[in-house]
Amino acid sequence: MDIEKQKTILSLNPNGIASIEDPSEELQLVAVEKNGLAIRHIKNPTELVKRAAIENVPRAIAYIENPSEELQILCVKQGWNNLALIEQPSEEIIKVALKQSGWAIKFIEHPSEELQLLA
Repeated sequence: MDIEKQKTILSLNPNGIASIEDPSEELQLVAVEKNGLAIRHIKNPTELVKRAAIENVPRAIAYIENPSEELQILCVKQGWNNLALIEQPSEEIIKVALKQSGWAIKFIEHPSEELQLLA
């Protein structure tokens, strides 16, 4: 099947990426730009694909193994409550969330005095 047909199919059914063996980055992007959660069907996605998935659906970060701090910040910048999706967030990521809303403090176990004041 040619790539244009595959792109059309993925634009209609992004989870179809699961049935394509070793999809190109271009096909991966078509899928995750349509539905970020399609990343769960992609083995070893590139940083660009990961970024596109999170931009589309922030909770796609749950399907990314060891997301970079940059991707975690991108996720949290799209909504402070996405902090709940980040396992062991760094202080920088917590601050990004707290600057959006003090309510983000509810996702932090034993926040420091500095973080409490920021909230």
